[in-house]
Amino acid sequence: MNNKYSDNLVNEFISPDVLAMLDKDIMEKRFMMPLSYDKDSHTLTVVTSHFEDNFMDMSIILALVRKNYSDIERIDFLSCDYNNFTAGFNAHYKQQFQPAALQAVEEKRNSSVTSEQTRKSEEILQKGIALNASDIHITPMRNGANVIYRCDGVLVDSGMTLSVEDEIMITRIYKTNANINVNNLIPQDGRFTFVGKNIRLSTMPYGGDGERNKVVLRILSTSDVIPTISDLGFDSDEEKLLRSLIYKPNGIILICGPTGEGKTTTLYSLLNELNQTGKYVIVTFEDPIERYIDGIAQSQVRYAEDERTNYTFQRGLRSSLRQDPDIMLVGETRDAETALTAVQASQTGHLIFTTLHVRNSVSVFRRLQDMGVNVSGFAEQIVGIASQRLLSTLCPHCKHQIKVPQEILDKLRAEDKKALTRDMNGDYVTYVSDGCSECNSTGVAGRIPIIEIIPFSNYLRDYFAEKHGLVDIELFLRKNIGFKSLWDKGFAHVIKGDISLEELLSCIEPDEELISQAADFENQVNNAKEGYFSRRRK
Repeated sequence: MNNKYSDNLVNEFISPDVLAMLDKDIMEKRFMMPLSYDKDSHTLTVVTSHFEDNFMDMSIILALVRKNYSDIERIDFLSCDYNNFTAGFNAHYKQQFQPAALQAVEEKRNSSVTSEQTRKSEEILQKGIALNASDIHITPMRNGANVIYRCDGVLVDSGMTLSVEDEIMITRIYKTNANINVNNLIPQDGRFTFVGKNIRLSTMPYGGDGERNKVVLRILSTSDVIPTISDLGFDSDEEKLLRSLIYKPNGIILICGPTGEGKTTTLYSLLNELNQTGKYVIVTFEDPIERYIDGIAQSQVRYAEDERTNYTFQRGLRSSLRQDPDIMLVGETRDAETALTAVQASQTGHLIFTTLHVRNSVSVFRRLQDMGVNVSGFAEQIVGIASQRLLSTLCPHCKHQIKVPQEILDKLRAEDKKALTRDMNGDYVTYVSDGCSECNSTGVAGRIPIIEIIPFSNYLRDYFAEKHGLVDIELFLRKNIGFKSLWDKGFAHVIKGDISLEELLSCIEPDEELISQAADFENQVNNAKEGYFSRRRK
């Protein structure tokens, strides 16, 4: 489908009836004007210089238009450049295009920032840094905005409430600091420094007035210092296994997990160790670049309306093959095209690092299949898969034992229950923390990483090249490589009293009770082994 309008809008014939189909305020606010109307399909075709924003809001715009023209059932958007759009608007409406709504907002933005608003903007950041928060959320409400901090994975109310005017102006201060051209109609990202801390800014439009934003400020670090693999907090066996994977000559290494679980930090640590050897040319494609590493060519992907300036993971990865790299990081495998390009790159002797948003390592190939990826070809190039989480640790000052509630006990496996401590009455007990002055009443004191790792051999690649159920896969891995899942790793910390059972259950789905199924699975394992060695003998 071609969404480009490349003709001269001034020379287009547009009937007066069609020109009247859009209200002036909609056109001025959305940078769009009607082009034609098909009575048979009830479709209104519109040209716009803000194609991506309007396309995303298609249902909202359609609802607004239907208030006056209920016959319209669909809107088709065509993209044109700004100069063509304004010239066409001026010619057809016999007046200068003046986005009055935006001008009113701009006047509000450009009104003087008070010293009190500047103080508040700094106070929000200072308090976040003092609390060692990872993120600061400024969330609009109808009559103001709340400021909330995420500390060690837990949301902490700041007790600060901003007025609507303060929220608008403070957001503008942050955007100005990040050198962003203020535009409240679209999501925006930027970065700035405050008292030695790197702050990543992300904004998202709130409501429909074009004035307010939901703001998230991520506090990255005092510098771009990258932790070593040993600094990440994994145990020695996990460190050894990770190092055995990253020094492979070629293939694909996948790091999995939701957003905010430390995947990027782990990847940076792995790449930095390789970089410090001086033996590799390393290039990355990221969205966004969170930290810069000297000696690595880091590239920011960018999604644009114009295909000529659209810079995707897939496009960057393909073009980088002419840059003579040894190792490449693809920030995220989002589609089948990127996955195919990664496979092709690994086949030509490159080591590829990438991430995938999936809940655990066992589910990777099911997710790839859903994306339309050739699982057999991808499995052939896999070097290793890891999945990780960050779990909030209990405050040692207010930690104490309680009886495990029955509703939690019912979710545990038989082997989990065996590992739990019992009190004098025979009840299962575990640790919790209620909060105290030492932990700012949060009950937590830092976060601990857990990671599950699957190192791949040809035997394992053969197995994953075929379609298997998730339970069968986990049984196979436990049987053949002594696989320990995220749940296993997390539960070990529960037993030691590092984290609470409630925290583990809130972050990781409990493993299935596999013991009863193991006997039935034995034949499948033996058959798979026999098939593999039979093929090897041939």
